[in-house]
Parts: sequence; C-alpha cells; structure tokens
Amino acid sequence: MGFNRLTDFSLNVVLPLLFGCAIYFFGRNGGLAPVLKNHAADGLWAYAFISALLIIWHRSLPLYWLLIACFVAVLFECLQYKGFVEGVGDWTDAAVYLVFILLGYLLNNTFKRLYLTAKQNKLI
Repeated sequence: MGFNRLTDFSLNVVLPLLFGCAIYFFGRNGGLAPVLKNHAADGLWAYAFISALLIIWHRSLPLYWLLIACFVAVLFECLQYKGFVEGVGDWTDAAVYLVFILLGYLLNNTFKRLYLTAKQNKLI
C-alpha cells in the first residue's frame, strides 16, 4: 500500500483528532499530566485543522489560508476570554495552536514528498 490521500488524511487528520479525544476522555478521569490534559488536545486539533487544509489544497496551501488558520485559532481563544464563546480563554492555548499549526505547515514538505514519490512510483 502506498502513501495516498486517504493515508495522508488518516495519519494527519483522523489520528490526531482521535488522540485528542482520548486525552479529553482520560484527562477527565485523571491519570494525565496537566500539560497533556490542558493543552495537548488543543494542539492536536490545530495540527489536524492545518493538515486538512493542506490536504484539500494538495499540500500547496496559499499563505492567506495559513494566516486565516492562525487568526481563527487565536480569535477562538479571544472570544472565550471575552465570554462570547463558552470556555476559558487561555493565552497558552493560543500559543499552542500557533505552534502546532506551524508544525503541521513545516511537516508539509515531508508529506508532499511522500505523496509525490508514491505517485511517481505508481503506488497510488
């Protein structure tokens, strides 16, 4: 089996979201360090979000979409902080969003190369 869009989507969107859900579930029941419980799931959501955008754009995301993703992530925390959205506005969460969005964007070339190599070798 080669590296195709389904594999890419499963690895970079579905899997991080499942790990994030597991963190929320196990975090409520104790047993996780506060850093994992409070911030890792948010980072995984941000990674999955930017990865989904990258996959939709065939891993050639226009810069304005990256900026929009960053803006939406920070805006969400601002809206929580001001009480317009339920939750606790946490600036650490906003920083985690930005770090994981950047991580997803930086890993983009690796996954793009895997996809193109599989395509050239006719594995997909």
